Amino acid sequence: MAEVLTSPEIARLGTFMSARRVELALTFEQVAERGGPSPKSFTRIVRGLKPRPTGTTLAKIDQGLGWAQGSAAAVLAGGTPSEKPAYSQEDLERHARLVAELQRTGVTSVAARGIKVEADGTQFGPDAVEALLELLSRMPDGSRRSDQPSS
Repeated sequence: MAEVLTSPEIARLGTFMSARRVELALTFEQVAERGGPSPKSFTRIVRGLKPRPTGTTLAKIDQGLGWAQGSAAAVLAGGTPSEKPAYSQEDLERHARLVAELQRTGVTSVAARGIKVEADGTQFGPDAVEALLELLSRMPDGSRRSDQPSS
Protein backbone atom coordinates (compact mmCIF):
# COMPACT_ATOMS: atom_id res chain seq x y z
CA MET A 1 0.00 0.00 0.00
CA ALA A 2 1.26 3.47 -0.86
CA GLU A 3 2.55 5.61 1.96
CA VAL A 4 0.24 8.57 2.66
CA LEU A 5 2.18 11.76 3.11
CA THR A 6 1.51 13.08 6.55
CA SER A 7 5.06 13.57 7.76
CA PRO A 8 6.45 16.98 8.72
CA GLU A 9 9.04 16.66 5.93
CA ILE A 10 6.33 16.35 3.28
CA ALA A 11 4.28 19.17 4.76
CA ARG A 12 7.44 21.29 4.69
CA LEU A 13 8.07 20.43 1.02
CA GLY A 14 4.48 21.39 0.21
CA THR A 15 4.93 24.74 1.95
CA PHE A 16 8.09 25.49 -0.03
CA MET A 17 6.44 24.39 -3.28
CA SER A 18 3.40 26.62 -2.73
CA ALA A 19 5.50 29.61 -1.75
CA ARG A 20 7.75 29.25 -4.79
CA ARG A 21 4.82 28.88 -7.19
CA VAL A 22 3.27 32.07 -5.79
CA GLU A 23 6.65 33.87 -5.84
CA LEU A 24 7.01 33.07 -9.55
CA ALA A 25 3.33 33.96 -10.17
CA LEU A 26 2.79 30.64 -11.95
CA THR A 27 -0.38 28.62 -12.32
CA PHE A 28 -0.23 24.88 -11.72
CA GLU A 29 -0.42 24.42 -15.49
CA GLN A 30 2.54 26.75 -16.05
CA VAL A 31 4.62 24.80 -13.52
CA ALA A 32 3.83 21.64 -15.49
CA GLU A 33 4.70 23.35 -18.81
CA ARG A 34 8.11 24.21 -17.35
CA GLY A 35 8.74 20.50 -16.75
CA GLY A 36 7.16 20.25 -13.33
CA PRO A 37 4.67 17.70 -12.06
CA SER A 38 1.11 17.74 -13.35
CA PRO A 39 -1.27 20.17 -11.66
CA LYS A 40 -3.05 17.24 -9.99
CA SER A 41 0.22 15.78 -8.71
CA PHE A 42 1.43 19.18 -7.51
CA THR A 43 -1.70 19.88 -5.49
CA ARG A 44 -1.80 16.35 -4.08
CA ILE A 45 1.78 16.71 -2.83
CA VAL A 46 1.02 20.12 -1.31
CA ARG A 47 -2.03 18.63 0.44
CA GLY A 48 -0.10 15.58 1.58
CA LEU A 49 -2.32 13.17 -0.34
CA LYS A 50 0.24 11.60 -2.66
CA PRO A 51 2.57 8.71 -1.88
CA ARG A 52 6.14 9.78 -1.15
CA PRO A 53 7.46 11.53 -4.28
CA THR A 54 9.79 9.44 -6.40
CA GLY A 55 13.17 10.73 -7.55
CA THR A 56 11.60 11.53 -10.91
CA THR A 57 8.86 13.60 -9.27
CA LEU A 58 11.38 15.43 -7.09
CA ALA A 59 13.39 16.28 -10.23
CA LYS A 60 10.21 17.55 -11.90
CA ILE A 61 9.49 19.75 -8.88
CA ASP A 62 13.00 21.23 -9.18
CA GLN A 63 12.56 21.82 -12.91
CA GLY A 64 9.08 23.31 -12.73
CA LEU A 65 9.91 25.67 -9.88
CA GLY A 66 13.30 26.76 -11.19
CA TRP A 67 15.20 25.19 -8.33
CA ALA A 68 18.69 23.76 -8.60
CA GLN A 69 18.83 20.02 -9.11
CA GLY A 70 18.34 18.21 -5.81
CA SER A 71 16.53 21.07 -4.06
CA ALA A 72 13.22 19.26 -3.47
CA ALA A 73 15.12 16.30 -2.01
CA ALA A 74 17.11 18.72 0.16
CA VAL A 75 13.87 20.17 1.53
CA LEU A 76 12.71 16.66 2.45
CA ALA A 77 16.00 16.21 4.31
CA GLY A 78 15.49 19.43 6.28
CA GLY A 79 17.42 21.80 4.03
CA THR A 80 16.29 24.62 1.81
CA PRO A 81 15.95 24.84 -1.97
CA SER A 82 18.41 26.74 -4.12
CA GLU A 83 17.54 28.63 -7.26
CA LYS A 84 18.86 27.20 -10.50
CA PRO A 85 21.99 29.17 -11.34
CA ALA A 86 21.68 31.46 -14.34
CA TYR A 87 23.69 30.54 -17.39
CA SER A 88 26.81 32.61 -17.91
CA GLN A 89 27.66 34.17 -21.25
CA GLU A 90 30.27 31.41 -21.65
CA ASP A 91 27.58 28.76 -21.08
CA LEU A 92 25.36 30.36 -23.73
CA GLU A 93 28.25 30.50 -26.20
CA ARG A 94 29.04 26.81 -25.58
CA HIS A 95 25.38 25.99 -26.11
CA ALA A 96 25.45 27.85 -29.44
CA ARG A 97 28.61 25.91 -30.35
CA LEU A 98 26.83 22.67 -29.51
CA VAL A 99 23.94 23.56 -31.82
CA ALA A 100 26.41 24.40 -34.59
CA GLU A 101 28.29 21.10 -34.04
CA LEU A 102 25.05 19.13 -34.14
CA GLN A 103 24.11 20.79 -37.42
CA ARG A 104 27.62 20.17 -38.80
CA THR A 105 27.27 16.44 -38.16
CA GLY A 106 23.85 16.31 -39.79
CA VAL A 107 21.70 16.29 -36.66
CA THR A 108 18.67 18.45 -37.33
CA SER A 109 16.74 17.76 -34.16
CA VAL A 110 17.28 16.25 -30.74
CA ALA A 111 14.49 14.49 -28.91
CA ALA A 112 14.89 13.68 -25.26
CA ARG A 113 12.12 13.03 -22.82
CA GLY A 114 11.65 15.81 -20.32
CA ILE A 115 13.92 18.36 -21.97
CA LYS A 116 12.27 21.74 -22.19
CA VAL A 117 13.58 24.84 -23.90
CA GLU A 118 14.52 27.38 -21.25
CA ALA A 119 13.58 31.05 -21.49
CA ASP A 120 17.11 31.84 -22.69
CA GLY A 121 16.77 29.31 -25.54
CA THR A 122 19.00 26.62 -24.04
CA GLN A 123 18.02 22.99 -23.71
CA PHE A 124 21.00 21.37 -22.02
CA GLY A 125 22.89 22.20 -18.85
CA PRO A 126 26.57 23.19 -19.05
CA ASP A 127 27.84 19.69 -18.15
CA ALA A 128 25.75 18.08 -20.88
CA VAL A 129 26.92 20.68 -23.38
CA GLU A 130 30.59 19.91 -22.62
CA ALA A 131 30.05 16.15 -22.88
CA LEU A 132 28.18 16.46 -26.17
CA LEU A 133 30.76 18.84 -27.64
CA GLU A 134 33.54 16.41 -26.75
CA LEU A 135 31.65 13.56 -28.38
CA LEU A 136 30.83 15.59 -31.48
CA SER A 137 34.41 16.77 -31.88
CA ARG A 138 35.38 13.16 -32.54
CA MET A 139 32.70 12.62 -35.19
CA PRO A 140 33.10 12.98 -38.96
CA ASP A 141 31.91 16.22 -40.51
CA GLY A 142 28.48 14.83 -41.36
CA SER A 143 28.96 15.09 -45.11
CA ARG A 144 28.16 11.38 -45.45
CA ARG A 145 24.75 10.55 -43.99
CA SER A 146 23.81 7.02 -42.96
CA ASP A 147 21.07 6.97 -45.60
CA GLN A 148 23.62 7.54 -48.39
CA PRO A 149 25.64 4.67 -49.83
CA SER A 150 29.21 4.49 -48.62
CA SER A 151 32.07 4.60 -51.09
